[in-house]
Amino acid sequence: MGKYFQLSQALVFEVRGKHAERYLQARLTNDVRSCSADRAILAGALSAQGKTEAYMLLLRQTGDSFLLICDGGDEATISNSLLRFKVSEQLELLPRSEAYRLFHYMPDLNDMSSLPIQSLPEEDGITIRLDEGLAWTRNRCGTTGIDLLLSANSLHECASALLRQAQQIDLQEAELLRISAGIPAFPQDINDQHILLESGLLKAISFTKGCYTGQEVIARIDSRGKPPFLLRTLMSIGPVNINSDLDLFDSADHEFSRCLGRISSCAHDPQRARTYALVYLKNSVEGATTLKTRSGERFTQILKS
Repeated sequence: MGKYFQLSQALVFEVRGKHAERYLQARLTNDVRSCSADRAILAGALSAQGKTEAYMLLLRQTGDSFLLICDGGDEATISNSLLRFKVSEQLELLPRSEAYRLFHYMPDLNDMSSLPIQSLPEEDGITIRLDEGLAWTRNRCGTTGIDLLLSANSLHECASALLRQAQQIDLQEAELLRISAGIPAFPQDINDQHILLESGLLKAISFTKGCYTGQEVIARIDSRGKPPFLLRTLMSIGPVNINSDLDLFDSADHEFSRCLGRISSCAHDPQRARTYALVYLKNSVEGATTLKTRSGERFTQILKS
């Protein structure tokens, strides 16, 4: 049996008009021209300083019409960010969040008979044909699953067959799966305090398409090889109480003189008696260094191959 959860804070926008593709191509980090009815893409909207103001999935409906799906955030802030550089372009951005509900389905990999395809491609954004609504592949919790965008007006009637035969989990369990797998989310981890390269989201960036807002910062960091910070997965044995105590220091730094990183997301696994955290660490921090908060909570970096 598969599992699913609802992303209840998801925001949906429609961008349409004669210049929709041209404007989004100059506004977003990925190559909008590669977005089609069969392949959605992930992209960020950056400030001029390269910080991430929005992170979204972009799905083409028709030649001049796109859906933009954000997992959360403030609708007005994201809308203003997307349209900040609009001058005379013929396009409109319409909020559509009330019309849709976003779910994520994680299949039982030992039983793929319920899926409309024999196997799931590992690449995010591959569109899957379903009768009940829009669907695409997305790795949210460590393995490839399926995002489902269903109509809010007919949700009970058209609820996907995938969801009807799956077990619903709450967001707390979904967050544990996501954080322990080291996958950042918007806006908790991906936000205007960080650069996409710090979040490791290379698949949301095109390095060949040409200019877009914030591109100079991305190109400069890429040419240097490392961003100032890197998102890492850390673990602590037992439950922790961090509250607002998010800064991390070397365990030998008794005076807390040099902050090495900051926690962006945290989740406790009661079954394994472990706490996992996503942390932006300075890129100078190497290996399984033990780090601590000011209150004494200790974390060790999880090394992944």
